[in-house]
Amino acid sequence: MSPHKIALPGFRKQSDDPKQPSQLGMFMVSMELLVAAMLLAIGVHFLIVATEPDAVGWGAIALVALIMVDVVRRLINIATGKAPD
Repeated sequence: MSPHKIALPGFRKQSDDPKQPSQLGMFMVSMELLVAAMLLAIGVHFLIVATEPDAVGWGAIALVALIMVDVVRRLINIATGKAPD
């Protein structure tokens, strides 16, 4: 028996198929949602407080919009089984 044909219990052979969504993809989605929530809170704070510059608040809200577009893109890739970028 050659060493290449021996299968160790508890170990799965890594497939060569790159279209398997990874757990890292879901981790990135959750982290992006957390960052988006924090940026949204910062943006709202800067918009509500009169002494703070509004440009920072609008910039934070624009970053939230960009992050949400990326979250949707990642979720579509995970749902369709495409490889994460």
